[in-house]
Amino acid sequence: MTNSIRFLDSNDMEDLSSYLARARKLDDDGCVKFRAFGDILAVYVSPIFSGSLMGDGPTVLGLRTMRVEKTELDANIMCFCRTVSRGWISRVSVQ
Repeated sequence: MTNSIRFLDSNDMEDLSSYLARARKLDDDGCVKFRAFGDILAVYVSPIFSGSLMGDGPTVLGLRTMRVEKTELDANIMCFCRTVSRGWISRVSVQ
């Protein structure tokens, strides 16, 4: 597995940044999961959750998919709000 993501379209990178910013507004200490296989990147967030699968409250899952250069990646980023605010999204590359 690799630790890099190369976007094929700069609009996808902008969309991902907006998506994570919106999730951050709902859960400032949330996590994000990046899963890429082949040329598809899936990015998952859960900005609203009950705390357990059997909890009484609602659970909201967010998913964004986009095409990337072929890669394999499985990464969880804890407290993504801090990671994004430090410019992580600006360090990934666009081909």
